[in-house]
Amino acid sequence: MRAYLGAAERANAEEDTTRARQYYLNAWDLAQSLPLRDLRRIEAMEGLFSTAESDAEADDFAHLILTELEHPQGAERERVARIKEQLSYRESNPDRRVQLLQDAVALKTEAPDGSPSAESSASLHYTQLSLAKALDANRDLAGAQAVLQQRIDSLAPAEAADRSYRALEIRTRRVLAQADFAWFLLAHGRAGEALAVGEQARQALPPKTTLSWVYPAKAVWEVLVWAQLLAPPTASLATYWQSYESAQRDAFTGGRKLLYHEVDRALVAQALADAAMMAQANSGVDEARAVFSERSRGTVGAISALCKPVSTSEGFSNWRMPQSDARRQMLTKLGACASL
Repeated sequence: MRAYLGAAERANAEEDTTRARQYYLNAWDLAQSLPLRDLRRIEAMEGLFSTAESDAEADDFAHLILTELEHPQGAERERVARIKEQLSYRESNPDRRVQLLQDAVALKTEAPDGSPSAESSASLHYTQLSLAKALDANRDLAGAQAVLQQRIDSLAPAEAADRSYRALEIRTRRVLAQADFAWFLLAHGRAGEALAVGEQARQALPPKTTLSWVYPAKAVWEVLVWAQLLAPPTASLATYWQSYESAQRDAFTGGRKLLYHEVDRALVAQALADAAMMAQANSGVDEARAVFSERSRGTVGAISALCKPVSTSEGFSNWRMPQSDARRQMLTKLGACASL
């Protein structure tokens, strides 16, 4: 049975779901003789849930798992949380979707004895973000904001002298959680508050951007730039943009022009009334489009994606909509969308 489960994992890693499903079926045949709640048995059912050929089949295996692990303990809690979270993404009822995610967060947050566990775990971190987006989509803005704030508060930064990997992980995740909160505020027209949250995150950035801080630094400077663009800009916009440019270079070496970044340059130039910067942005957009046109058809689709309204995932708020709308309007103004 362990061989079948291992082979299924390998097939999944190779994106061969048909072969993975067959291995999980083989494992499930053997699992029938195992006692209820045996984790190998649950693992086989999880595999069949993830490779189901229909929603009805997936629901059947989810029901089996949730019934068998009705009062999850220990390692069972993470498994039940994972199933509930996956079910939430297919749930059409908004209240039920929120409840599934709330259950998943509770299972990941509390230890078997009811005491709080390590709330800075990556798994819990992302489930909380999904819950906040589901609450927002369900018109519970206060609930969404509370979850986002709790994500930040649960990641209290370690002492400055603590240079352990765990401390670094908590610091970087807290900064990213602050950036998520800022985007939520921007989506609801609260640019001033978003700027304040972004500034708090900026203060946590190290003087020198090491490899571990490349992505968090980029996220912070990006949200600060957009907090300025989505409100009356101040003199700080030019400084923020320069820092964002530097973060972009750290994240994407080689000097390749990125279309979305060149569009952002045009938006910043417009806000600053900087004609030279706008000319640079126009040139950058043309260069990025030329690179796209030389590549595969799928890559060319990236231009089209920026020129069309963003489709949102049903039941989950997209806090980047104001950013997407502004980029599309600028691309249209520059004539980059005319031929699409």
